[in-house]
Amino acid sequence: YIVVANQKENSISLIEPLGAAPTPATPLAYEPLTIKVDGTGNLIFVAGDDGKLHLLSSNGMGNLSEVATGTLGGTNTLSVALDPLSRFVYAAGPAGLNAFTIDATAGNLTPISLDLPVALANATGVFLDPSGNFLYVPISSGSMNALYLFMVKTDGTLTLNNAQPMQSPNHVTSMVFSATVQ
Repeated sequence: YIVVANQKENSISLIEPLGAAPTPATPLAYEPLTIKVDGTGNLIFVAGDDGKLHLLSSNGMGNLSEVATGTLGGTNTLSVALDPLSRFVYAAGPAGLNAFTIDATAGNLTPISLDLPVALANATGVFLDPSGNFLYVPISSGSMNALYLFMVKTDGTLTLNNAQPMQSPNHVTSMVFSATVQ
């Protein structure tokens, strides 16, 4: 399926790319701001305008059900990054960075305490490299532009690679990695 967040309709659509009959859109009680799907296609993470990260599960037939929510540090989350093994999810926006461990079976998104030496307010995104070992968080506020690199620990917590930003690009909103992990 192609997963589409319909902001104006407050819904999510699953579209089969081979022209099969479309499935009905799944209505939401919030506006979906950004969306991320795990590698299996069964877990869908939606940051809503309600200040929550919603975990939806797909039954593989186009039906979605919400299984968990986590409270975010703000209402305008711009970006969600997912660990390649679906163990952790990170969400960033103007209020900063949030992290959760994922237990889809039990229906839990458990907050991860991030005791970071830098403020990540005004984050414009959050991006994990394909290995899931490095997390990038760009910050942009007025004349302040920075790109921070963190190492991801086995429990999902983060270690800042360097107290100084690795770069100062202007308002990063997306990132692509050319390497793949085999």
